[in-house]
Amino acid sequence: MTEYQTYKHRINSIIFFDRFQPEESNLEFQLKTVLSNTKLTYLDSIKLIKIISVLICFIDDHSEIYPRFCFDEEKIPRLIEWMRASKTTLTIPEILESKILDSTECTIEKLLIVHATLRLLARGRDFRAFNNYQLTLEERILISRNIAPFDPSVSNGGDPLGDSYHYLANFIIGIIFGNRPLIQKFPILLFFMGPYLMKAIREFFFGNILFFGNHSTIDHMGLKHGIRISKRLYNSTCVS
Repeated sequence: MTEYQTYKHRINSIIFFDRFQPEESNLEFQLKTVLSNTKLTYLDSIKLIKIISVLICFIDDHSEIYPRFCFDEEKIPRLIEWMRASKTTLTIPEILESKILDSTECTIEKLLIVHATLRLLARGRDFRAFNNYQLTLEERILISRNIAPFDPSVSNGGDPLGDSYHYLANFIIGIIFGNRPLIQKFPILLFFMGPYLMKAIREFFFGNILFFGNHSTIDHMGLKHGIRISKRLYNSTCVS
């Protein structure tokens, strides 16, 4: 609890000089452009279930076997160091355009790398995936200065890193399931309801405080953008 209180206080004290994530329609356009040269990989049912479980649960919160393909042990630490060294505040499309990801051709793989990177920085609860790689709270806060926040009217009190990884988690679900038959779209409903389920479970059942709210507006934006962009990517395939 103390760590989250410190994180919230320090994050809220950062001045971003009006450098925000692109507004909604522009963000969708930029992501569509950035991902236009990637290809959707074929994902079997087992991989789909594993991706969903990773997007829902921090792996440090349990001791079960986790899908390593969701946590690139080589590129994620390199991407974090690239963010640390950045001289400008980075948007989600700019992170996806990092040269570190140039060799990553598959759409979902690229998105999972950025999602896991931002979530590790935001919450520090996925370190089990990286063996000896660690970041202190102070390091995570300092790196967060280089990640652009969403506009306050959209963020509704969320933290920049939290909003960004929430957006991408839902964006990934939209990309994967947006162009599938109706009977296979249940995960879209699950993630649409996610903010409300999270609030109910965390606060009412476990008594935990959501320090930065439930990110509902950000979640729904990411889901919507993913669904729309999936229609442009679905006919591209990549060997899994």
